[in-house]
Order: sequence, then structure tokens, then C-alpha cells
Amino acid sequence: MGFAGWYLKIAAVGASIGAAMELFMIHTGFYEKVSVFRFKKKKLKKFVSKKEGDRLGV
Repeated sequence: MGFAGWYLKIAAVGASIGAAMELFMIHTGFYEKVSVFRFKKKKLKKFVSKKEGDRLGV
């Protein structure tokens, strides 16, 4: 059980870092920006031909 404590510490630190990153992204409005970007990209796909879409990366 010597390694179990070490693994629990690593898991706790990883979870804390992940939670901090999520809070930062929520606070800065990251998800709203991504939602708008995805909406615009989806809307652009309707008006762009397949060949142009490949060139533009859409």
C-alpha cells in the first residue's frame, strides 16, 4: 500500500489542475467563443463547395 498514497496524491494534483483550467476557461469566456466559431464554421459549410472547403480547411 506504499504506492497507493503516491498515486492518490498524483490523482488529486491532476484533478486540481484540471479544475483550475476549467474555471479559467469559464471565467475568460472560452466556451462562448468556441460556440460562436463552430456556428460560423457550420454556417460557412453550407455556402462553400467541396473543393473550396478542402482548401480553406472547412
